Amino acid sequence: MADEKKKPRRKRRRGQRKPPFLELSFGPIVRAKDNTFSTTIFIGVSGWWEGGRPDKATLSIGVEPPMEIHLHEGTGSYPLVGLEPESHLVVGAEVRGRVVERLLTVPSLPKPKRPEEEALEREKTELERARVAEDIRKILKPTKVPKKLYVTFSGEDGRQKLFISVSDESGSLIPDFPVIIVDGEEAKHKKTNGNGSLVYQLNFTERDRYVEVRAGNEHNLIWRARLNGPRR
Repeated sequence: MADEKKKPRRKRRRGQRKPPFLELSFGPIVRAKDNTFSTTIFIGVSGWWEGGRPDKATLSIGVEPPMEIHLHEGTGSYPLVGLEPESHLVVGAEVRGRVVERLLTVPSLPKPKRPEEEALEREKTELERARVAEDIRKILKPTKVPKKLYVTFSGEDGRQKLFISVSDESGSLIPDFPVIIVDGEEAKHKKTNGNGSLVYQLNFTERDRYVEVRAGNEHNLIWRARLNGPRR
């Protein structure tokens, strides 16, 4: 029996230590009501540090004396308020001999708008309000209440056409109004068109057929008839 070849053992790679890293960043620069600005300074440390992860950093802001910032689980922050518009500050952080510096640039205040620009914005706002009010009016527009159902028919027996319309209390035809047509044993749901009318085509071969049209439950909104079928 041949000896099985032994697979060479793979050497385990020792985990490489990440070098110490110091990071300095700024949060969003926010404008205050007094036209000054504020932000937050963030300091972070990562990687392997000799002697363990640092728990404090030295922060310097412009010409102010340096201050000590405590780090919790490798991160620390410091709020910076009262920044003047268009000012520039050099911000630095130092941890165990490692130094990072960044330039903080404060934005300028928005320029005051000219009278014609303010008038144009007011006009745009008024037009937008009018458009929204019109949209709301359309949405909240009350649905017309049906008062009368009109049905007439014409055509040869078995192939009659129904001409249907529904009017409101003023006598105006109601567009897109739902109507139920009972055609023999089948109930069909239809709607009047944009002009408030509906044409329905019948097609049957029996001696006669019961037809019913409903636009509501009141007597004047129901039409019933038994129409003749084709002659035999």
